[in-house]
Amino acid sequence: MILATLLGCLPLPSVQTLTINLFRGSQVGSVRYWDVTDTYLDSASADAVNGGLFTLSGGKGRTILIRFGDLTRILPDRSKITKATLYLSPSSGEKPVLESVRRVRAPWGEGPTFTASFGRSEGTVVRGAATWKSRRNGEGGATWQQPGAAGPDDAAPVQGAAMTVGETEIGITGLAQAVQTMRDQWYDNEGFALTFSAGCEFFSSQAKAGKPRLEIEYGIDSSVAGADLSVQWIDRSPENPKNGEEVTYRAMIKNVGESAATPFEAQWIADEKAGARFPVTKALQPGESTIIETKRTFRESKSDHRNSKLMLRIWPGQGDKDASNDATGIYENALPVAVADETPANFDLAQQFLRTANETYFAQSRFSFAPDGVLERVRLVPNAQDAAYTFGLKFGSDERSAMRELLSQLTGLKSVEGAQSVVFDGRKVNFDDPYPGVSGFGDTRFEGLIPPGIPMLYAPVASPLFDNVVVEATDLLSATEASAINMAIGKSAKERLGVLWDQPATSILRAVDMTGKPLDGAELSFFQLEGGKMPDAPTQTIVTKEGGTVILQNQEIPSGVMDSEALHQLKKNPFGAIRADGTNGTILVRALINGEIEWGWLKAWQFVDAYHRGNRAAAIIEIRFNAPSGPLDRTTDLAKGRLAKNSADDLPAKLAGFTDGDPATEAELGPKPGDWIEIDLGRDRPIGEIALVFKKAEMPKQFDIQAYATGQSAPDRDTWVKDLNFDWTLSNRGIENSDGTVTIPYRGPLTRSRYIRIVNRSGGVGKVGEIRVTPLKAED
Repeated sequence: MILATLLGCLPLPSVQTLTINLFRGSQVGSVRYWDVTDTYLDSASADAVNGGLFTLSGGKGRTILIRFGDLTRILPDRSKITKATLYLSPSSGEKPVLESVRRVRAPWGEGPTFTASFGRSEGTVVRGAATWKSRRNGEGGATWQQPGAAGPDDAAPVQGAAMTVGETEIGITGLAQAVQTMRDQWYDNEGFALTFSAGCEFFSSQAKAGKPRLEIEYGIDSSVAGADLSVQWIDRSPENPKNGEEVTYRAMIKNVGESAATPFEAQWIADEKAGARFPVTKALQPGESTIIETKRTFRESKSDHRNSKLMLRIWPGQGDKDASNDATGIYENALPVAVADETPANFDLAQQFLRTANETYFAQSRFSFAPDGVLERVRLVPNAQDAAYTFGLKFGSDERSAMRELLSQLTGLKSVEGAQSVVFDGRKVNFDDPYPGVSGFGDTRFEGLIPPGIPMLYAPVASPLFDNVVVEATDLLSATEASAINMAIGKSAKERLGVLWDQPATSILRAVDMTGKPLDGAELSFFQLEGGKMPDAPTQTIVTKEGGTVILQNQEIPSGVMDSEALHQLKKNPFGAIRADGTNGTILVRALINGEIEWGWLKAWQFVDAYHRGNRAAAIIEIRFNAPSGPLDRTTDLAKGRLAKNSADDLPAKLAGFTDGDPATEAELGPKPGDWIEIDLGRDRPIGEIALVFKKAEMPKQFDIQAYATGQSAPDRDTWVKDLNFDWTLSNRGIENSDGTVTIPYRGPLTRSRYIRIVNRSGGVGKVGEIRVTPLKAED
């Protein structure tokens, strides 16, 4: 069984050795890697929680903790790690002096991600987070054996670890054996404890750049036959106990290998406290299983299902070939889920998937209103009749399809696959979400540093605020899914109805151009999609007031309720009676601005997210339209026949394809960041639009369009338009022409310019069939 391959992560290597770099957000195979947690413990502030901040402080009286989880999922079976190096990026000028590297042996918590809106009040106890005194802070927590994780039961020295110093990073080498253990025994992976003898500071995994990274070199050991004892599942009786009721927990251990197993030892671990190890004398034959039981008092938690954990760990005899299935744990308050009947009952694969769901998808989907992530958990039950939900996990399928299926059941929301578009008036109108989650919709960005009253930016365009704070998008859960699941904890089915779609009492739409300038006097027409189809006529048409704003009209809910028996009633809102699955939660907005028609969209999840960000009374939702600064003179192409030059000093004939009026003749933008092409329009002209025409759209992911006047130099940063995500721009603003070409119009602020320069910012070749420059109409 090859877990990493089945779950769509790393393929088996065809070469002797492969190298991967793991950091928060890194791409590994078909998935991104998120399970990095870090903090620092400070003797000077012994009760302070420092996880979720953007830096890690070391030095005398401080210990840095860092854990790279999920390694069993990321690295294929039989991975043999030959080298592992931890890299840290100093955030200040002090030179780090490494004192010790230890492998942490006791579980600890990072704590919530820091947010500007909620912050951390002095003296507040953050439950479950690590401090100098405690590995788990607060009620039901646990202290370190010695403060600062200094005890022998807290952490063990890593022999042979050493530090190297580079230009921008330090490297800690000699970690191969420790990382091998962390990969093979996920249940023993608590990361590293680092101490430094002099004061120093590093960027944390929450930072915008310079995140800690773990570089691993590995190969694949040859496959061997042998015994393989596996803790398949833990179930209980009764399945739905009351608070304080005694429960019998049963764990099944099965030999999933090819040879007979020898007797083994086992140990129950309750709430991270290990019980006594005990022998199991039965020698299991291939395919044979046995049951181990324990009794425990059930403790109900109605608000946080991360509490109350139970694990069974086994110690097989010699010859057991896979240590990754020697333990299975459950969250006792978690939702029971089962593998669907029609899928193979491969419990090792299913348990790995649910660990990833709990510790990555749920734990790392963090927002201002969910700084600890999703507080729900799921646990595997062997019988579908005991399950609240089921999921499919067939061999060869990836984890993301299984996750979409599970999330759809947990939230009731329908996942979105493929591009979202409609055709209206002969034009294809796309309305894809730019930062979607695993379910294909919504916004995954951590927005905790954006004040709640500032509207989120739902287009990948330049912004002084959003460009300079950490607003990290993931491929995990959207904010809407996270809030839906957290709100449902402890609620019955009737209590949950209508809660998901709560929205601000008053919603204000602000129409702006791509630079953020308000569009006063724009005519906006609203079309609410029904079953993915456009209505024949708009539900309303409004002209924007000063500041580009309109107050959206709230629609009545038929009969005034969503469900006559629901305890929580949906209030009127701009979308009216939203279906439980959200399929009628999209309004396309057509804007008539300076004689041009442009499109934007409103989605119910935007209003839900604004509500949970603290805007319950009123919220502003902003749409950026690709609007010109004035009426365009469509009779003129200022670039046609003009000379072009580039940063490589190529002959003009090589660049003529940019301006010869024929989209079939392409010219190239250089592939390196900083490469540019420039067109001289002959004299200063009022620029209204710069359009790129493609035979096959190929451009760097990020590039600038600069416009400057006679006597000026090419600006380094003062850019007319920035394209921060060309793929999204192509999908959402590309116009398909009858000859098979695609035109993308770019419009910026009012300017009189002579020179048009396109600058490669991200790297990657650009092939353009035509550059067209349209002026503004002369004033009468």
